[in-house]
Amino acid sequence: MSEPVGERTLRRWAEALAGGEILVAEAGTGSGKTLAYLIPSVLSGRKTIVSTGTKAEEANVSGKISGKVIAWADSELGAASPIKAKPQLKA
Repeated sequence: MSEPVGERTLRRWAEALAGGEILVAEAGTGSGKTLAYLIPSVLSGRKTIVSTGTKAEEANVSGKISGKVIAWADSELGAASPIKAKPQLKA
């Protein structure tokens, strides 16, 4: 059985961030790609550029989903969270 797209994308995105690489990924709706790139990006504390296909997805990423990922990192990791200052998310 193959690894789900979201898990494979998350692992590959984390590897790209750690190695200073650029990753271009495309996956279908509902595959888990948004969390797959947001979780490693937030945990890395590094600037990340994300391009979305629609304004609706852009609003979703820059608002609701990113806020939840940041809140999760703060609550789960506390002082160990790599987020020193809250990222400024622009729609």
